Amino acid sequence: MAKFFEKKDIEYPIMVNFFNDSRLTLKSKGLLGQLLTLPNDFNSSITSLAEINPESRDAIRSSLNELEKYGYIERCQTKKNNGKFSNEQILINPLLSVLELAERFGE
Repeated sequence: MAKFFEKKDIEYPIMVNFFNDSRLTLKSKGLLGQLLTLPNDFNSSITSLAEINPESRDAIRSSLNELEKYGYIERCQTKKNNGKFSNEQILINPLLSVLELAERFGE
């Protein structure tokens, strides 16, 4: 499930700054934009994201890897009480790279 950090306190112009990050592919920018609009209780597993998008699981995994590489998301795997792995959690922090972008673009 996605968890959003301080999502309610982020102003719109700050949220869209990731669109100016030339390191990200258009596919990754779109996925991050979609993740930011999904409810906090949405199961954001790769399978669930593939069910609501035309992209394959591999394409979504590739975008998530890219977003993680540049600090827009973090992924963590937790275990259930029985020791089995639960669904991967995607932690989104758009402010993580916004500060870097603001410096880069002089905002």
